[in-house]
Amino acid sequence: AARDVFEREPLRRLLSYALIINMVAPVISAPLGGLLLHEFGWRSVFVYQSAMGGLCFLSCAFLFTETLRDKDMEGLRLSRLTENYGGIFLNLSFFRYSLVTGLIIGGVMTFLTSSPGIVIGKFGLSPIEYGIQFAALMIVSIVATAVAARTNKLISLTTMIMIGGALAAVGGVAMVVCALLGLDNAAAIMLPMSIFIAAFGVTMPQAVAGAMQPFPQKAGTASSVLGFTQYAVGAAIASTVARLADGTQMPMATAISACGVATLLFALLIRRAARVEPKEEAN
Repeated sequence: AARDVFEREPLRRLLSYALIINMVAPVISAPLGGLLLHEFGWRSVFVYQSAMGGLCFLSCAFLFTETLRDKDMEGLRLSRLTENYGGIFLNLSFFRYSLVTGLIIGGVMTFLTSSPGIVIGKFGLSPIEYGIQFAALMIVSIVATAVAARTNKLISLTTMIMIGGALAAVGGVAMVVCALLGLDNAAAIMLPMSIFIAAFGVTMPQAVAGAMQPFPQKAGTASSVLGFTQYAVGAAIASTVARLADGTQMPMATAISACGVATLLFALLIRRAARVEPKEEAN
């Protein structure tokens, strides 16, 4: 785990670069998925996923080694697990940072689950065209993440999260405004989403670093709790929007806007808490 080896500003920078690598894949796979769907049918997408999953398994099995220097041999005891997980769940700083990641992921997951049916089904784009536009969004996020990584020596963690929260709110609200104005075209979704996805690139590495910082001896446990929390929140938001789908972009836009505004509010809480408790900010 990155937290086993790095902390504070180096950890933030490493997480930013790791996120960039993660986002390179959709730039390639989104158009490729559209091409596979168009040329070979939907089953070919699952064949491709199975092959990539097998490569990931082999890579983890043979190319990676343990990063934790001092292993806790008692860590798998039920009493120790209960104590570790309970302490992380009840940590207020962790709670705030994990909600930021959950909300920003919730907006992205809502877009991923709802936008194909609208952009392809309603606006008439082909799967390949949608894949290309999605790849363009990923490029925006990569650029935003790279800029955040290069500037995190100059900008504090809480300020960076504030910037990301502001971008998320602007992107979400802009999407709702476009829907209210009756702009029924792909640009009315993709352009506001490009602002929100930039917020994802700026915010995620900073919030993950902030959540992990208090647990140097429990990095693996904290990482698993963070992963569960952020994707549970994201999945709950996306599934709720799916139930409210009415064939228009309004439910999706409203949810993404709510996620953006809530991210900004929690960013304000994090910044306020950092001023009261300076040690909470992982500079």
